[in-house]
Parts: sequence; structure tokens; C-alpha cells
Amino acid sequence: MQREVVVTPKSWSPRGEAALQGQGRQLLIWSGIPGETARVRIVHEGEHQDYAVFRDTRRPDPHRIAPVCDRYHTCGGCPLMHLDEGGQAYARRQMVQAALHDEGLGEVPVGNLVASPDGRQDFRHVLKLGVGFSDMG
Repeated sequence: MQREVVVTPKSWSPRGEAALQGQGRQLLIWSGIPGETARVRIVHEGEHQDYAVFRDTRRPDPHRIAPVCDRYHTCGGCPLMHLDEGGQAYARRQMVQAALHDEGLGEVPVGNLVASPDGRQDFRHVLKLGVGFSDMG
């Protein structure tokens, strides 16, 4: 049975969901925004991690927009499409900083993103960030 709860996520997951940690569990929220209190529907409860989908909020984040793609919720390929351009840039910087911090590199400043010259619609660029240390020189 799916249930609804009201939560305020605190960070971004590496894949772009809003995330909330507590009591040894993690909740990942599709279409959520860290800092935005929202009603979400729990769609899967795992052993240590649950998944939810954003339903609504009384105070939308200023960067929240309606996704332009009609397959946004079913495809899952563009997890930040519910944010305007400034919100997406901020989220991406936060995700890179968190990845570097999690690898023990501390607080690393991340510069501004460069917008695609092709615009924001009708294409998709995918970047997967891998961060780690290697013995190879």
C-alpha cells in the first residue's frame, strides 16, 4: 500500500533526487527539491532506502517549474527538469561538491556552469561523474 507523508528533503542524491536521511534510512524523492516542504507518495520501501514521488507543496521553491517533457515522470532520464535553469545549475554544483566531499576532498569550490549553445529543449546531454582515488599516476 502506498502512503503519503510530508517531508523536507535536505540534499541531492548523486542521481538527482531530493534526499532525506534519518534513523538509518534514506528517502529519495523524485521531483523533490531540498529545503522545500512537500507531500510525497512513498512508492517503494526497501531495507534501508525508500523511494517517493513529489505530490504537492504549499510553498513551491522559487526554482520549481512544470517539466516541459510529457515523459518526465515515466522516463526518469532528466531528474532536474522540474527546476528552472538557475535551479538546475545550483543543484548540479551541489551534487559535484557533495561527491568531492564524500571522497575526502573537503569543501571544493565549483565554478559556474556553461550553458549549452543548443538551448534547453529537444536534446539531452548526459554526464556521469565518477570520483575516486587511484594508484595509477
